[in-house]
Amino acid sequence: MDELTGRQEEILKEIERYVAAEGYPPTIRDLSEKFRMAAPSMLSHIKALERKGVIRRRQGKSRGIELTGVPRVPDMGKVMEVPILGRVAAGVPLLAEENREDTVFVDNRFAKGQKLFALRVKGNSMVDAGLFENDVCIIRMTDTAQNNDIVVAFIDGEATVKRFRKSGKKITLMPENPAYEPIVISEGQGRDFRILGKVISLYRNI
Repeated sequence: MDELTGRQEEILKEIERYVAAEGYPPTIRDLSEKFRMAAPSMLSHIKALERKGVIRRRQGKSRGIELTGVPRVPDMGKVMEVPILGRVAAGVPLLAEENREDTVFVDNRFAKGQKLFALRVKGNSMVDAGLFENDVCIIRMTDTAQNNDIVVAFIDGEATVKRFRKSGKKITLMPENPAYEPIVISEGQGRDFRILGKVISLYRNI
C-alpha cells in the first residue's frame, strides 16, 4: 500500500470513527462538512484512498464507502473488529462457509467478554423483523437461547437465521415472513441441530 498523506490519514481515521460510532459509513457531504472542504476536493481524497487500497466505493450509493484494512480508529479500546464469516439464509437454510469475507467494526460493549462473529443475510424470510438481503448480522456466540431470541442455528450441515421457540421437546424456528413455513425440530428425529449464536445487532450499508 502506498503511504498516506497527513490529510488522507485524517480522513481515513474519520471514516473509521464514523463507522464505529454509527454502524454505517459517512457520505462525501458528511466528510466535506467535517473537514470544511469543498465536495470536489474531498472526492479527490476519497479516490486517492481508494487507489491506495484502504477503502473501496460502491458506485451509485451515497454511503458507498467501505473499509478494507485494519482499523485505525483513535481509541481501539472502544472498538473491536468482527469478522464476516459468510452468508446465512433468511429463507431456507444455506451453508455458512467459515471463510472470512470482510470485517465490520462495533462498539466492544456488545461483546461483554464473549466472542462475536458476523454473517451476511441471504433471502427475505426475516423481513418483518427488519433483516433484509445483504444485511450483516452481528452475533454473540452461544449454544443456548430464550424464546423469541433471533438466532443463527445449524441444521444438518446448514445455517439459518430465525426466531427461536421451544415448547417441551419441540423446537420451532420461526420466519418473520408469512410466505415461509416454520422449521420444526423434534426430539428423536436424529437431526444434527445446534445453536451457533444470538443476533444482537445489525450492520447495513445505506
